[in-house]
Parts: sequence; C-alpha cells; structure tokens
Amino acid sequence: MAAINKSKKKAKEQVATIVSGNPMKKAAIIFVLLLVLLTACTSEKDVVGDANEGNTAKVSDGSIDSSAKQTIPDGVPAGFILLEKDDSNWENGLRYVFWETQISFLDADNVCIYQTSVENSDFIIKYGKDYYVNAEKFSEVQDVAATAPDIRRKTFSIGKAIGIRGDGDTVYTVKITSVKASKTGDVTTYTIKYTASSNDKNKAADFRFICLTETKDGITDNGFNYIGDNTVIEEIPKNRELGAIILTSPEYPGLTYKVVVD
Repeated sequence: MAAINKSKKKAKEQVATIVSGNPMKKAAIIFVLLLVLLTACTSEKDVVGDANEGNTAKVSDGSIDSSAKQTIPDGVPAGFILLEKDDSNWENGLRYVFWETQISFLDADNVCIYQTSVENSDFIIKYGKDYYVNAEKFSEVQDVAATAPDIRRKTFSIGKAIGIRGDGDTVYTVKITSVKASKTGDVTTYTIKYTASSNDKNKAADFRFICLTETKDGITDNGFNYIGDNTVIEEIPKNRELGAIILTSPEYPGLTYKVVVD
C-alpha cells in the first residue's frame, strides 16, 4: 500500500514539473501519467479486494468444504456447521423440511432418507435465529442422498447377501433365504424368511428389515405380519403374485433394497 501511495505522489510531482514545457510533449506526457495514476488506483482496489476475499465464505452446494470459512458463534458446539436456509443449490437434490417437532431430509426422488427430532442435540441445535447441524452426520446424510436413488432402482435376488448401510460405519448384512407360497381359497399366503447380522457388536440386527412387499403388477403393501424368528407372513389375493420384497435401513428409511421374487 505504501508503494502505491509513493507512485501516486511521484506522478503528481512529474505533472507539476512539465507545466511550463512544450505544449505537444506536455499533452502526451500528461496522458501517460494519467494512465499511470489510473493503473495505481486499480491495483489498490485489487489489493483491498484480495485482503477481504474468503472472510465470509459459506457452504452453498450441499457439500462440506473444508476450505470454506463459516463464522460460527462461540455458543455452538465444535463440529457443528450452519444449516443454510436456502437448500435449492445443494448437490444430489438433497433438501430438508421442518415439521412441528421433526426435520426431514429428502433425496432427488423426494423420498425421506433421514428424519430426526429438532430436539436431537447430537445432530441439530438452534442458536439465535439459525440452526446448526453436526458436520460429520450431515456429510453422511449427503452420501446417502447421492446413492439412495441408484440403490432404489437396483434389484437383488433371493439368497443374495445384501450390505445395508446403517449409521456411521455400521453395515447390516441381510439375506432373503426362502419364499414359500400356499394357496387357500381366494388368497395366497407367502412365508418369507431372512437372516440378518451386523458388523457392529453393539448394534443388534433384530430390526424389521422388510418394509414393503410388491406384487408383480406393481401393487405395494405393508400389511404383512412378523411372526418372529425373522419370518414374515403375507396374504395376497390369488389372482396376484408376489413380485418383490423391499428391505430398508434402520437408520435411513429411504435407503431401500429391492429383492425380486421369481
């Protein structure tokens, strides 16, 4: 900054010196010196702009950018970031909706992939007029939003071990082991059996992983009955056939896996 001011002072002194000189030379030199002054002013503006750049950067694309600098109030716990009010530019179509007591995150298919209470201070807190979320968990939600639509469109076969994503590093391994049909009167009763395990010894795999069944003509149903021992009973009108079994993640309900019944 001092060098710029010195250049400007020198230029002004040179203008004063040539006032009594040759008129043509005087005009040409004045023109050149004016260009020097203009360049100096422009450089000064650029230096000031560079000094201020990055002071108020924010995450606006739905991704956690370690180079972005958010101004986080002192009362906000470490590891939390601002939950932006505008989610229209987030990646993978991720967006959120506040309910009376809950917050839901939806993916590009408009399917809720994660929901929790607004009182869940492990994930979300309110400070002043703004909400802040746990950066690590939010990054996980973003990853699920990026993969859920593709997984939803994939199909798996009976007997195939499926790795279902849970919270953090937890993976549940679920396998539909058998599907048996028995016709009685106007209905067909299906007995569905599966096995489930977890790579986390602290998390039991006793979750009811089957969330829906689907007939071959596309009708879905959640009216089946769990009868224990990882067994489900489903009754379907005899003019229809069971076409698929839909599994879901305990922590991410919109993360579903479709097992086709041949």
